[in-house]
Amino acid sequence: FQLVNNALIEELHHSINLLADLGKELSNCDDENPAMILANEIHTMCPIIYGSEDLTWVAALRFRGQLEENAKMLAFHHHIPEQNHNEIEGWSCHTHLLDSKCIIWLKDEDDHPRSLKRMEVSSELLTGNVGKQIEIQETGRSPLVRLFKMIHFTDWVSYYAALLNEVDPTPVERITQLKAELAKG
Repeated sequence: FQLVNNALIEELHHSINLLADLGKELSNCDDENPAMILANEIHTMCPIIYGSEDLTWVAALRFRGQLEENAKMLAFHHHIPEQNHNEIEGWSCHTHLLDSKCIIWLKDEDDHPRSLKRMEVSSELLTGNVGKQIEIQETGRSPLVRLFKMIHFTDWVSYYAALLNEVDPTPVERITQLKAELAKG
């Protein structure tokens, strides 16, 4: 019984090598670092992260969690097309609150064309209702490689956002307190 095939193992090895190189590039805290640039843009905002149900919803979930845990900043995520069913209407009222939000669109070249079109039209409809909108899209030879690169990149963004917010990304004090209280019974 074989759980993975050789092509998948090859993609994993290829991804590991790419991520090692990307990690070296993104660990450099200079003005050219795209993770640092993005962290500078969003660290004082509340990111709303949208991915496609095809692939990038995984990275959206991860990115939200990393921003919350590492940078100690509130973030939200959802996926396309579900965002279009109700949430898009939520961007209509309380514009004074929406200025502090940013939308981050996570896209992949293999997303269904309809999902990409939904993101494009949604972005146009929400222009003017949000502080800023940002797109993240990775390159690579397979969806797996691109997904790993996107997750790796956004993990670095969360780390730099923590530094910019002057918080230590490693302790999770509220989670620890919550677990201690729950353990009391």
